[in-house]
Amino acid sequence: MARETFILSYMVVLVTIFVIGLCLGSFLNVVIDRWPEEKSVMKGRSHCDYCKKKLAPVDLIPLFSFLFLRGRCRYCQKKLSCQYPLVELMTGLLFVITYFFYSSNYLETVYYLILVCYMIVIFMIDLKLELVLEKVINSAIVLTFLYQLSKLEFLQLGVNLASGIFVALFFLLLIEISKHRGMGEGDVKIGFWMGLILGIKVSLALFIAFVGGALVGLLLIFLGKKKFGQTVPLAPFLMSGMYITLLWGEQIINWYFSVFLTS
Repeated sequence: MARETFILSYMVVLVTIFVIGLCLGSFLNVVIDRWPEEKSVMKGRSHCDYCKKKLAPVDLIPLFSFLFLRGRCRYCQKKLSCQYPLVELMTGLLFVITYFFYSSNYLETVYYLILVCYMIVIFMIDLKLELVLEKVINSAIVLTFLYQLSKLEFLQLGVNLASGIFVALFFLLLIEISKHRGMGEGDVKIGFWMGLILGIKVSLALFIAFVGGALVGLLLIFLGKKKFGQTVPLAPFLMSGMYITLLWGEQIINWYFSVFLTS
């Protein structure tokens, strides 16, 4: 009976986390749409991009409004962007997965859920506009540094800072070699942020990101969506590599050593 009660209560917590993620995903959509245009995310009601009609509260229920309206504006019947339900659903699912891995204490849970929000915003803005917003990545770096400083693990903080600096310098070298094709200063700051979070495990995140980017690039060329020599946004792959490493980095590294370095 006690076990069933625990499972039920845990499921209620996960559903709650998912709903919170859906709601925050709706807010992240506003950030993704407005911040690149230097618009306030707190002022001005949401409106249809086509008919400019202001949306009623019933039109803004995360995920469910999109499904209920079958992906169309209630007023002009134009098709809505799939970005909105996808970001909301992605935020909800990633919140649940992240909570499953990082729920040992309240501060840690909140910190990692905020990291997820930053990753989604950076992922989507670069995917849409091939742009890394300074105020997003700068605030992400400050948040990460303050959190790690609060843990009072100064040796680990030093390792992470060194890892971040190393990745940033590596990205700067790539920019010089490629003559600014496909990478920019925003990617350098993302690299520093990744190192600050992951420490020496950042090498795994970079490996996943570059391999994933190369495979997707080849697939796009094969499908005729890109021509050879054209670039793809890097930040989405960096964010994916970082998230995978955050959750499964140690298991992947241990598997690698057990398979390839033991005989």
